[in-house]
Amino acid sequence: MDQINKYIYNPLFLKWVYESDENTEEYWNYYLEENPGEKQMIMTLKDELKLFRIKKHKISQEHKSKLAQRIAAQIREEKRPRTISIFGSSMMKYAAVFILAVAISSLFFYIKQNGSHPDLDVESYTTAIAENGQISKLILPDSSVVWLNSGTQIKYPADFARKKREISLEGQAFFQVKKNTEMPFKVFCKDVEVRVLGTRFNINAYSGEQEVEVVLETGKVELLKSSDDKFKYRLDPGQKLIYNRVSDDVIIREVELDRYVKWKDGILIFRKDPMSEVVPVLQRKYNIDLEMDIPNLDNYLFTATITDESLNEIIKSIAFTCRANFKIIKNADKKTKVIITNN
Repeated sequence: MDQINKYIYNPLFLKWVYESDENTEEYWNYYLEENPGEKQMIMTLKDELKLFRIKKHKISQEHKSKLAQRIAAQIREEKRPRTISIFGSSMMKYAAVFILAVAISSLFFYIKQNGSHPDLDVESYTTAIAENGQISKLILPDSSVVWLNSGTQIKYPADFARKKREISLEGQAFFQVKKNTEMPFKVFCKDVEVRVLGTRFNINAYSGEQEVEVVLETGKVELLKSSDDKFKYRLDPGQKLIYNRVSDDVIIREVELDRYVKWKDGILIFRKDPMSEVVPVLQRKYNIDLEMDIPNLDNYLFTATITDESLNEIIKSIAFTCRANFKIIKNADKKTKVIITNN
């Protein structure tokens, strides 16, 4: 039964069975290639599920029992699926659902189900995490596509796109939103909300940082605050909005789009950026601790286009810009530490 629950509580699996499209087919073909041990059970479940008439993509306990019996009869030797144990708590059950990676990256993706009857309600949610050093891509149940930058997490309810499309974001993500004029797409970054209908845009809202940045490539977006009805700003393509959570100030200006959207293709672009802004970006990309022992750090501006350069090459460039020396400390059990100093 657990094997069945892993898929029938996954909105993308049900969409593949009943309302498949090109993106959904692409994802599940990829998933089956990466998980050949589960292919027989998945395909059998898909075929059997088509025989049941379900309402609103919910499966009754009776139907689940019949599915389990039929699949057990067809599969002589059940293969135990891979599981991911997180936090080790019996109160929190996680099921890994799918991975769709960009370049050399991986996406940790799981469903948290609350209560003893894990029906797909608003209390169930899906969380996707791209760890440091990774760039990941995923397809949402409405066929919108999201790229997650290093150290980014998004969370959305398991009933996403049935009545509403809402996502919470910590980190940086690029969204390609499928247009739906009757159901706006909303991204919540703690106290602010970005609302769209169908567009391509980037949000930078890492936890612990004072500023939220929104860059619009195509379409239109709005920035809102639930605590302030008068707080409402619109962006046009090619514009960047910077909102300071501390001062409540908002700045909108024209920008070079590639600087803010090319990261999803593995390219970082810096143009006379202060070192204090460069350091956290490099720490997330290379999954390192970067210590800058440089007085008046922001006096040094960094310009570079980073594609597939090694960590050593990048650190040399940073040290050269700051007229400093560097030391790289590698530890098998911890993050690589880099110290740059001109003392």
